[in-house]
Amino acid sequence: MTGPPGVGKSALAVAWAHRAAARFPGGLLYADLRGLTASGPARPEDVLADFLHALDVPAGAVPADRAGRARLFRERTAGRRLLVVLDDADGADQVVDLLPSDPGCVTVVTGRGPLQDLLALDGAVVLQLAELSQDDALLLLERALTPERVRDDPRAAAGLVRLCDRLPLALRIAAARLATQPGWSLSAFADELADEPGRLTALSVDSAFGVRSRLDLTHRRLSAPAADLLAALAAHPGDQVDALTSAALLGTDTPAARRALDELAAHHLLTGTGLGRYGRAPLVRPFGAGLLAERAEPLRRLPGERLADYVLAVLRRCGRFLDPWQEGSGAPAHPPQAFPAIADIRTALDWFRAEEPTVRALADTTARTDPGRAWQLALFSGALYQGLGRFTAWLDCADVGRRAAERCGDPVPVALLHICRAQALVALERPHEAAEAARRAVAALDAAEGPGAAAARVRSLATLGTATALAGGRAEAERLTASALALARATGERRHLVEATVHQGRVGLATGDLEGARRCSWEARELLPAVPITRIHLWCLLTEAQTLSPVLRDETADLVWHRLLAACGEAGLPDLHAAAELSYAAHLTARDRAREADRRLHAVLGHFRAEDRRGGGPSEITTGLAAALGLDPADWSAQG
Repeated sequence: MTGPPGVGKSALAVAWAHRAAARFPGGLLYADLRGLTASGPARPEDVLADFLHALDVPAGAVPADRAGRARLFRERTAGRRLLVVLDDADGADQVVDLLPSDPGCVTVVTGRGPLQDLLALDGAVVLQLAELSQDDALLLLERALTPERVRDDPRAAAGLVRLCDRLPLALRIAAARLATQPGWSLSAFADELADEPGRLTALSVDSAFGVRSRLDLTHRRLSAPAADLLAALAAHPGDQVDALTSAALLGTDTPAARRALDELAAHHLLTGTGLGRYGRAPLVRPFGAGLLAERAEPLRRLPGERLADYVLAVLRRCGRFLDPWQEGSGAPAHPPQAFPAIADIRTALDWFRAEEPTVRALADTTARTDPGRAWQLALFSGALYQGLGRFTAWLDCADVGRRAAERCGDPVPVALLHICRAQALVALERPHEAAEAARRAVAALDAAEGPGAAAARVRSLATLGTATALAGGRAEAERLTASALALARATGERRHLVEATVHQGRVGLATGDLEGARRCSWEARELLPAVPITRIHLWCLLTEAQTLSPVLRDETADLVWHRLLAACGEAGLPDLHAAAELSYAAHLTARDRAREADRRLHAVLGHFRAEDRRGGGPSEITTGLAAALGLDPADWSAQG
C-alpha cells in the first residue's frame, strides 16, 4: 500500500486489519518498520525476534542471526492463517524476511518509498492510495468540525480542501486548528493557506507531527540529484514538468533528469499526469521552494535562469518554422543539452500548446526579476501565439515583454514588442490601435543604432503600412511600405526584402491593388528558401488566392483554393487555416455558391470547436467563424 505523505496509509492498514482479524485464526502480527523516522528504519532481525516471541518461541531459542530467525519464522508460520501488518517499510530488503510463506497468510505492507522488488519477486499486489474525493474530503471536514460550519461557507470549504491537497492528514490538522478557534472563519483560514510560503507552517502542529515533518523525512531519503531537482522545480512556474525541462533545471542530460523524476515519483513527491509528464501537489511546491530559498543567492537564481534559457532556445527553434528570420539576442548563458523533437510547424505548435501556460507564467515572473530574458520570452512566443490564433493572449504577453524591454533601456526590443502588439491588434481587427502601436515602434527607433536596428525599422514601417491600409489610409500606407522596401534594399539582406515585400502585398490587397498584391506575394515566395515551408510561404499563397481573377473558371480557381487549404491543414496552422476557409467562403459566395460556403464553414467551425475543447476554451478563431455564420460567438457549445 503506497501513496503520498499524509494520505492515510497506516490508518487504513490498521483499521482494515482490525476489521479483518476474525478471518485469521492464526493471529495478527504488527510491526512499525520506521522507514521514514529520524531514528532510522527498524532492523529486520529485531522485528523477527519480536515476531518469534509473539509466536511463543522462548528467548533462548531465537537464533542470533537474521537468516536463522527468518528460517524459524517461516517454520512457525507454516500451516497457520496469519495476518501480518508491516507499517512504514523502508524498502523491499527490509521486508522480504518478514513475509510468512504459507499461502493461508496475508501480509499488508505500507510504505512511501519504492517497493517495486516486492511486486517483481514476491507476487505482491500494489494498492496505490490517492487523495480523497472532493465529497469525502468535505465530509471529513464536517465530521471534524460541524456540518453547519462547513456548509455555511461552501466556497471557502472547497478552497480549503484544495489547498490541503484533499489529504487526510492536512485536512485533520486544518480541522483541528479551526476546532480550537471557533471564532475563525473558514474563509480566513483558507486565505492563510493560500499564502504559499506559509502554507506548510499553517499545517504543522508541532515539530514532529505535520505535513512539513512528513515531507522532511521523505526528503532525507532522496539521492542528491533527486533532492536537487525537488528544490530546482520551485523555479518552474507551471503545474507540470517533463524530463527535458527537468534536465534544463538541473543543467544535466535527459537520462539523469529522468532518473531523478522517477525517484521523486516513487516517493510520491510527483504524480504522473501523462506519458513522461509529472505534476506537483500544492503542498509539495512550497516545500521545494523552502529548499531553494536556503541556498546562496547565485545558486538560488540558477535554476530559473537555466529554465528561461531552455524555453528561449526552444521558442527560437519553433519560431524558425513560422518566422524564419526572427530577431533576438545572442547565445544563452546556459545552453540546454537536449531539445524536444520539433521538425515542422505542427510539432512546433504542439509543443507550444502544451507549454504555453509555463511560457506565459515565466514571462510574468522574470519581468520582475530578469527583464532581459522576459522581453525575449514575450518576443519569441509571438509567432506561436499568432499561429495558434490566440491573439488576445499574444497581445497580453507582448505588453508584458514591452514593459520589460523598457526597463532594459534598449530601443530595439521596445520597438519589436510594439510591433508584436500592432500585429496582434491587426489580427483582432483593431487597425487604428494597431497603427498607433506601430507608430510607437517607429518613434522608439528614431535614434537607435547597432545590431537589429535596421531590421526593426523595416518591420515597424511595414507593419505601420499594413495597419494604416486597414484603417483606410491608402496613400499613406503605400508611402510607408515603399519606404520599408527602400530601406530593405539598402540593407542588402534577403530577410528584410521578404518582410517588406510581404507587407506591400498585404497593403495592395487591402487597398484593391490585386495585381500588385499578387506580384508582391510571388516575389516574396521566390526570395524564400523552398524548405522548410513556413508561415510566410502560406500567407503569400493565401494572398495569391485572394487575388484570383473573378472571370477565372470555377474548376481552376477551386484547384488553387483546395491546394492552399490542404497546405494550411497539413501545416497545422489554425489561424491561417481559418483565414483561408473564410476567404474561400467569400469566394464561393461571390460565385453564387453560398450554400456550399455555409456547409464548409459549419464543418470547419465544428473542427475548431473540438480543438478548443481540448485546449480548454474558445479562441478568437471559433469566435470569428461563428460570427461569419451568424451564430452567437458567446454560445461556445452551439454546434452550428
